[in-house]
Amino acid sequence: MMFGVLNSRTGRWIIAIAIVLIGAICGVAVQQSTVVRAQWRILPYQSLQIDNRDAEAGATSSRLVVHEPTALDIQRGFMEHENAIRLHVVSNTRWMVQVWAEQSAVGDLPISAIQLRGDSGAFLQLSTTPQVLASGGNGVFELPIDYRIRLEGETSSVAGLGLEIVYTILSN
Repeated sequence: MMFGVLNSRTGRWIIAIAIVLIGAICGVAVQQSTVVRAQWRILPYQSLQIDNRDAEAGATSSRLVVHEPTALDIQRGFMEHENAIRLHVVSNTRWMVQVWAEQSAVGDLPISAIQLRGDSGAFLQLSTTPQVLASGGNGVFELPIDYRIRLEGETSSVAGLGLEIVYTILSN
């Protein structure tokens, strides 16, 4: 009986209308479906704070004051200040801290006689051009910085003088 309806003219119209309705419903369903694409960008954040008794809050430099050398300092040929300052680094990306001096000498003492040690374990000779002192990945870090001053000739002329040392943080 059912095949007889499909062969009749009315049956073909019914099937054609059903196909058109199914196609329309599917077309409306496709038009109403949406694709949502969410994007965001995390901007790099870096903070460098100098922990030094003499540094002001938010300072990006530290003042190194050269003291009178002791007999032991003179005997070994250098003055050393371990943990002279601490750098607090907060970053959500790879970073590096650069260091340099704005002056080329402290009195008669050239800045090449001043060395700094960060996280690498080796002393770095200070200069007027920026050099990488420490580097790392994302996170929170506390870096002790050591100073070493090589004694060259007469040092009494530089005792009490100070040198401004500048620190910056950059993405690596």
